[in-house]
Amino acid sequence: MLEAKNAQSRDRPNLAFLVLALASAIACSLVTTYALNVLQYSFVASDAGGITILPGVIFGAAIATCNVVFGAKDRFQLALVVAITTVAWIAAYDASAITLQALGQYTKTVPVDGDAASPARITETLDNNPLMGYLIGGIGGAVGGAITIL
Repeated sequence: MLEAKNAQSRDRPNLAFLVLALASAIACSLVTTYALNVLQYSFVASDAGGITILPGVIFGAAIATCNVVFGAKDRFQLALVVAITTVAWIAAYDASAITLQALGQYTKTVPVDGDAASPARITETLDNNPLMGYLIGGIGGAVGGAITIL
């Protein structure tokens, strides 16, 4: 069975996938930089907040295009790929936002100059720690990746 799959994909151009992935990454980066207020949605935010769904749609279209190249022609299946990828994008953002909110509750008051006797104090929070970005991004990425794999 594995040989049959390899025989099917042997003649497929990998350069086209590379270009498609690069174009998707650039488009998503531009959207998250310049169009954050377009088509916003969130599963957990009750106010007007949320994240733009466009990166999910763009990446979903890239995945659907890859499916077409490998032989998937069913339009419903391709639309489902775009829809699930968009849902995964929104869920990943929501998971990251919830994690950031939870970590922001933990604070510690420390002396400004490191001297415990000093009256000058500053409040540090976990969400100001540069390493927390990796943790929060990892959690959001895990949620989005798990949904996309389904």
